[in-house]
Amino acid sequence: MCTGFQLLFSFHHDSEAPRKSNDVRFWNCSSGQWLQYQQHFPCNLQPDCVDGRDEDNCPYSSPECGRGMIAVGHKCCFIIPGNHESKTSWDIATATCRQLRGQLVSLNGPEEWRSVELLAAHVDNLMMIGLRTTNNTLPHVYDQCNQPLKTSTNVTLHHEMSRMSPRAVLR
Repeated sequence: MCTGFQLLFSFHHDSEAPRKSNDVRFWNCSSGQWLQYQQHFPCNLQPDCVDGRDEDNCPYSSPECGRGMIAVGHKCCFIIPGNHESKTSWDIATATCRQLRGQLVSLNGPEEWRSVELLAAHVDNLMMIGLRTTNNTLPHVYDQCNQPLKTSTNVTLHHEMSRMSPRAVLR
């Protein structure tokens, strides 16, 4: 079975084609006569919304999760906004999630990793996820290329997380 998303299109002159916006991650996807619009419609050419629409900020991505929540596999996630200048530790992000009756997201499998990567494209700061260093007693985990990560990579992940901003993902 194939999966995909619905794509509606119309023919227009080249001068009306979507163009990159100031934020290089997004295109200006206002309909048809987009040059005439004061408020342009940003998009990232990804089917981010539950109904297959491509929007910069969907109100929700799953009716089961509710408004403001994003479906990541079978989990409902949201971003805790923080300001661009402040940083936090993994422990503080974990405590913040627990106060909100959640936890930092644990990503299981390529689909969940891809969902969070798409979500991260909408975030100005770095994001925390529920990873932590190990003492070499756990089996190797796999990266996107399905290659085992080396132990030193786990240390690098922990170091990177200690420098991340207070934007945390909950499930």
